[in-house]
Amino acid sequence: MLSITNLKARLNTDRLEDGAMFNGPNIDVKGADQRNGNGLKWFSVPPAYYIKLHMHQDKWYSTDDLPPGSAPILTDSNPVYSPQDIFNFMKLFSYTGSINTTDMLVSRLGTFAMMINDADKATSAYNLLNENEGENAIALKFMDDYKKIIGTDIGIDSDEEKAQGIVKFINTVKVNGKPLGISLYKATYDTNGQITNWTNTQNL
Repeated sequence: MLSITNLKARLNTDRLEDGAMFNGPNIDVKGADQRNGNGLKWFSVPPAYYIKLHMHQDKWYSTDDLPPGSAPILTDSNPVYSPQDIFNFMKLFSYTGSINTTDMLVSRLGTFAMMINDADKATSAYNLLNENEGENAIALKFMDDYKKIIGTDIGIDSDEEKAQGIVKFINTVKVNGKPLGISLYKATYDTNGQITNWTNTQNL
């Protein structure tokens, strides 16, 4: 079964993202229908699957900013949640209606989890960002805030800066003046590689 341990072991060997959806405590697993270097797709998932687990592998073959027809180059992946990850997390909450909706990310920076801390704010943020398929002024500002706080030039901004940036983004960015309604947690591991605690990043 796909697990945090499984994804951690593959971060430096797999060039495709991977992940799964889970049916809460039943632990029924639905793997992604489509994988590529920087994304996953599920074509049909019942609302009962409110937990998502995915990884951002260390490197992937990118064609970004290359002339058409150029061979992909191996480049560092973004080790933190992307703006699309955050938007899709709010979308998942809107779809499932479960306050326990969770998105776990495994990357070279550690293991993280996004959860809902205010249903009304998260719903409001999603609705505002979703208007006009994300091309409205509010959505554009959301993307601009992400670029400013975290940076999008992979390899220029350090992993440490990105780690600090994602904490700041989740905890401080507002959509039309309101917080995202999301909390970000980071896992603590023991010497045997087992998770012993999840700490709210506001307390780090």
